Amino acid sequence: MGWGPGASAAAPPHSPSCRRVSSVAIIFALGVALAILPGCQRIVAVPIRVKVASSLDLGEHTTFAVIPFVDRDSKLPPERLYELTQMLHRGLNQMRGVTVVSQSAVYDLMETEDLSVDGFEDVDNVMAWGEMLGATAVVTGVVRYYTVLESRQRPVERYSYQLQRYVSDVTTELARAHYMRLHLRIHDARDGTILVERTLRRNYHEPQSVFSMMVSEIAGSSDIVVRLAQSRIRRFVRGIAPHYELEERYLAR
Repeated sequence: MGWGPGASAAAPPHSPSCRRVSSVAIIFALGVALAILPGCQRIVAVPIRVKVASSLDLGEHTTFAVIPFVDRDSKLPPERLYELTQMLHRGLNQMRGVTVVSQSAVYDLMETEDLSVDGFEDVDNVMAWGEMLGATAVVTGVVRYYTVLESRQRPVERYSYQLQRYVSDVTTELARAHYMRLHLRIHDARDGTILVERTLRRNYHEPQSVFSMMVSEIAGSSDIVVRLAQSRIRRFVRGIAPHYELEERYLAR
């Protein structure tokens, strides 16, 4: 490189043009890094506890009265209906800030009332029960439980002596199907408005032999409805009470 009049002098290292070149290079490097970085990240699902508010206004509805459940088909013995009613009563009694009218007081006052499916549909009845029991919310429940003997096919593997190997086959088995439906309502005792309405369902299939069919016919199976309803009633109470649930959040690592 010459130093004649036509030659251009090199820019000093701290001149504005050098600083501009350095800035462009830094910006370019950052852009490349940001473009590559997302591909190197790993998205991880992290469970987070989230507080869920009650579906009821527990500031207004603080006193609950659980009316004795009724059987839509009139097949269950009274002790089974009492057990189911008690189960919901105990669950509601565990909710913070809620008072539940004692079941003995409810049963005493309900002795002469119209406890039936039609009676539960009558808004005037609901309002009268709330006033009589000093409750701000009235809970009613209608149960339906029935069993059916069903034949079910099940795939099996059996050994075929003719083919000298195992083959796929189908066998028919008898099973007693148990069906439980519990229709629950929580009413505003002031005007009978339905605040919460749910139908709890659960089924159970019990394999049957000739001996077990004879035993079930003699002993009856109405106690199964209590076992079927237990988890569903717990879930119902948990759904209307303030509680925590696990939700997934995604973090980039």
